[in-house]
Parts: sequence; structure tokens; C-alpha cells
Amino acid sequence: MSTSLVRALSRRLNDRFTHQLVADDDALLVLFRMLADAEENGEAQVFDAVADRLGPKLAALVRRHADDERRHIGLTRRALRLLHDRPELRDGRANLVEVVDTHMGGMLRGEGTDAELGRAYLLLYALERRMVAQLTQLERGLQGRRPVLAAIVAEIRDDELKHIRWCQVVAWELMGADEASFRATRDEMVALEARVYLGVTRQNLTALLDVGLRGMSFVERGFWRLAAWTMGRLPSLPVPDPDGIIAARTWEPPAARRPAHGSAWSMYAGQVS
Repeated sequence: MSTSLVRALSRRLNDRFTHQLVADDDALLVLFRMLADAEENGEAQVFDAVADRLGPKLAALVRRHADDERRHIGLTRRALRLLHDRPELRDGRANLVEVVDTHMGGMLRGEGTDAELGRAYLLLYALERRMVAQLTQLERGLQGRRPVLAAIVAEIRDDELKHIRWCQVVAWELMGADEASFRATRDEMVALEARVYLGVTRQNLTALLDVGLRGMSFVERGFWRLAAWTMGRLPSLPVPDPDGIIAARTWEPPAARRPAHGSAWSMYAGQVS
């Protein structure tokens, strides 16, 4: 089966599942609870630690990133209020950020050398890529059905899309590595996230199916349970990017020798929008 055919089939299946999901209030509530968990993950420690080690303009960029994430918490809480959040639907989920951070030994605690914080920021880069893909899929399902929720999702997604590039620029400045080492570390974090995401997705998909998805037939429910079981046997689950919006935010470090630490803004200006 060709790669293009597999991608087309995957997108069709994702669209079908999302359509069923947004039609079920309980399942949608669980999904937004997962989104809220992802936003309220304690990564502010990284932002604070990183901002203190950068020149003023890159530090301001990090603080903008932190401000965006705080605003996202408010947006997800608003969505939960609109969906009449209920405590009994908060069990059974896994938080991707927490699972990945635990796997990496607490990288997102904001501790360590500049190079270690640079690696942490590339881990954030990998997580932001996943978030963009998930929110893009969800927004597509919500459009025309739940416009207020679709607008909330789109606002968060557009911010995260900017953060993909910001994370790379900040990591490059912190790491002080050559181009090859930077790219290798970036690829390492992306591969790690893709591996860990498998287990998280399996658990969260099972939680969604347990809630109900009332519009789904017995056969469809069985299919998705089989999909959840199958995911546990795959080596990894790369971020889908059928429209190329994530790839377009990949940032390549400049070939020129880096200037003294803290004076790098001239190299990055115009590349972080």
C-alpha cells in the first residue's frame, strides 16, 4: 500500500472518529479535560529558568510563550464550563506532557545547565507539534457544529503553531551546539515523543470509548478498541501533518558562527513569527 494511500485512509478514519466524538457531549468533555490537563502541566518552571539565562529580547519571547500558555488554561476552563464539566468524567486519562517528562527524568522542572534546558525546550518543541496536529483535527470536527468551541481550539492551535518555531530558536541559543548536534537532539526529542505518545493515546482512546460515544455503532466501537490495542504494538506514532503546516515551522539554525551569548537576536529577528 502506498504512503499516500495510507495517509489518506488515516485522515479519513480520523475524520470519522472526530465526527462521532464531537457529537457526544460526554466524550467531548473528556477530550477537553485532556486538553486542559495538557495546558496545566507545570511547565512554567522551564519558562522561568530559561528566561533568566537569555538576552532581553529572547527572554521576552519566552515570557510571551509563558503568557500564551497561561491564557490557554483560561480558554480550556471556559470550554469545560460550556460543556458543564463533571468530576466523574475525569478518571482514566493519561497526560502526555507528564508521561514524557517522567520518562526523561523530570526534564521540565527547569533545572540543569543551559544545554540541558535547551534539550528541555526541544522536548517542548516535540510536544507542541503534537498539540498542533491534535487541535487541527479537533477544530475541523467542531467547525459548523460547535462554533464557540471551534474558535477556542483555533486560538490555542494558532499560538502553538508559533511556539513550534520559538522553541527551536530558544533551544539553539541555549545549547550552544553545532548545527548537526542541534538537529540530532531535535530529532531525538521528536522520536521520543512519538514512542511515548503511543501508550498515552491507547489509554486515552480507551477512556473515550468507555464514556460512551453514543452515536457509534457496536461495530465501530469494536474497531476503535482494536485500534487502541494495535497501537500498543507499534514502534511509534509520528505526528500527522497532511497539510504541511507543522513542517513549515521547522527552523534551521544559521550557518554563520553564533555571536556571544545573549546577543543573538539579530540572527533570529524575522524568523520567530
